[in-house]
Amino acid sequence: MVELVCVKKEIRNNEGKVIGYALKMPEEAGKELKERLARGERIVKVMYEPFDAYLEHLRKHGIRHKVFKIDDARYVAVEITNNYKCFGWIAGLAEMHYRIDDGEDLDTVIKHLKKEIEERQKEL
Repeated sequence: MVELVCVKKEIRNNEGKVIGYALKMPEEAGKELKERLARGERIVKVMYEPFDAYLEHLRKHGIRHKVFKIDDARYVAVEITNNYKCFGWIAGLAEMHYRIDDGEDLDTVIKHLKKEIEERQKEL
């Protein structure tokens, strides 16, 4: 099952009750990614409108990825491994991280994202 991860953190009051959520800062998301990888979870990063320098970095370092389009937007799905390091530069306009189960791959995440976008567009 594809599950979105590393996105939000809980905001708690003085009694410890969850009163809201906030987006994680990049450092927090990176730390969670490393913890999930250490537990053996499989993670795929999807980058919206990746910059050419980032795609070249992926190709140059032999990092498993797949470029695809939804409507007119370009995306790249990247398999994150234990060797994960932040690109160190702006890689694209937005990124999401998904946890996948055994037997799932980049294509599974791409299908999931396409379906999710189609459903959201119907709501508009």
